[in-house]
Amino acid sequence: MGKRGICCRVRTRFRDLINKKIESIKEHPERYPKRKRNFREVVLRTFPFIIIYTFYKKEGIIIINSIFHTSRNPRKKYRKN
Repeated sequence: MGKRGICCRVRTRFRDLINKKIESIKEHPERYPKRKRNFREVVLRTFPFIIIYTFYKKEGIIIINSIFHTSRNPRKKYRKN
């Protein structure tokens, strides 16, 4: 199998894991700990990424703020753009 096949498999695994974690957030939005203000984090163990989201309990709203690569500057984790 060539590089293209490996890249497609990795991309598919990444996408599937993101979708699985988002479903978990939707089912249990308070499961994951608050880290700063109202931001919560979900770690993707297989890939070096964190899903950062906010949950507004009263309104029942979940906002995915970012999918943050862990090698980036952590000070930028909670910034808007």
